[in-house]
Amino acid sequence: MKRAVILIAFILLTLPALQAQFAQKDTIVRIYSLAISGGIDLPGTDLKERFGINNTVGGSFIYKSMSNWILMAEGDYLFGRDVKITDELFQHIATEDGYIIDEGGIYTDLAVLEAGLTANVSVGKLFPIFGPNPNSGLVVSVGAGYIFHKIRIEQTENSAPQITGDYGKGYDRLTEGFNTSQFIGYHYYGNSNIANFYAGVELHQAWTDPSRPWNFDQIKAPEPNRFDTLFGLKAGWIIPLGKQTDRKVFVY
Repeated sequence: MKRAVILIAFILLTLPALQAQFAQKDTIVRIYSLAISGGIDLPGTDLKERFGINNTVGGSFIYKSMSNWILMAEGDYLFGRDVKITDELFQHIATEDGYIIDEGGIYTDLAVLEAGLTANVSVGKLFPIFGPNPNSGLVVSVGAGYIFHKIRIEQTENSAPQITGDYGKGYDRLTEGFNTSQFIGYHYYGNSNIANFYAGVELHQAWTDPSRPWNFDQIKAPEPNRFDTLFGLKAGWIIPLGKQTDRKVFVY
């Protein structure tokens, strides 16, 4: 009895996928999906003065219409180890060798990292120029949303009070603002409903401002009206939630 229940459940779960598999080879279908993505970015304009190459991980919800329009809501976490202003960041509170002394009188073990986030909504068009079915092809999209980036200071047990809590905010360069994006790449929806992915080139342009009123290391207020850009490669694994076709019934 238990084996029969498992078999019936398996058939019910796989039947929609099998139907979509046969229908998708020659038919444009409506697809709802989630995606897990990763990438690498090269900063430009004002951002390159502060950070080097960063990595991204994120997720998104993707809707593809019957007319191959793509609507996507996505968020990506930015992280990296190349902070170009590390040497000058603690110039007033570090020793001659560049170390910070904690409350116990010893050198603090710390790391200076990049952290950030982009959250965008985008719209695009899929052109089925090549691929296994008319649901795969070249995708061009544009988007808009929000971005923030900052310097993340990690230290063992927060043992140095001069860079902890509100004092740490004076060094983190938190910056945020309006972000636009463009993507050109390839979306692949396999006939077997197993292999589904996208990959391409993504650009970001952001009009940002500092969120902290004072930079402790510079002993002055930060400069407003920044223009930050990112140019990167991005790829994602697509997990379809469901596929639908518009069917017409003719009665003679």
